[in-house]
Amino acid sequence: MTDRVVFSLILALVSPVSVFAQDADILKSQRDHTWLDFHTLTDEVVHKELQLSDDQIRRIAELQVEYRAAAPRAPKRRREMTPEEQREWDVTSRKVSLRVDAEYRPRLAAILNADQNSRLREIEIQSLLWSHGLTAADAPEIAEPLQVTNDQKKMLSEIRLDWYQSLGALSVAPTPEEKNRMSDEALAKRDAAAGEVLTADQKAKLAKIQGQPFDIPKLIERHWNRSRTSTKRPE
Repeated sequence: MTDRVVFSLILALVSPVSVFAQDADILKSQRDHTWLDFHTLTDEVVHKELQLSDDQIRRIAELQVEYRAAAPRAPKRRREMTPEEQREWDVTSRKVSLRVDAEYRPRLAAILNADQNSRLREIEIQSLLWSHGLTAADAPEIAEPLQVTNDQKKMLSEIRLDWYQSLGALSVAPTPEEKNRMSDEALAKRDAAAGEVLTADQKAKLAKIQGQPFDIPKLIERHWNRSRTSTKRPE
């Protein structure tokens, strides 16, 4: 399985609300802006790219502590929940996440200047596209400037969910080579389907809002390592 696929699954599992949630209202909602902001701003490479001062780094770290304390936390591991408990948790955590996001997003943005906020958004857009392909166009960072319609968002979400579900077959691949082949085929199918959803104008606009290329694989690797550590819970 490629690093890109693995990180996509990790990102889905450690986000405040699982992308696997099946509730209709959940599927129509977007992933949280603020969680992605903090997740990106914890990286020293991003500190350098945004030219953050020591005071800004300190203030962001202090605000992140508050944010984590306010963010929803599952009472137990997801694999220990029944399907009904998972569904109830997804709906409850979504409501709390939206409230917390509305409170902390303006406070975080106020720490950065206009240029820093703009570059942060470009990096996040590149990160989302690297890990989710064009299905990431339903995320607020992309959907808003591209004016992605609700129908398009629904189709992109369904394509992404189909992709996640198709990855289950990788566990029975007889060899690593076969697993990589199946993974590449799933990625190609996902991207081809998502490419049919967006218009030519939207794709052209998407190329512009990404800004200058950033070393996303390096950023993803560091996020991956932190995610594997942060998702460990004490026994």
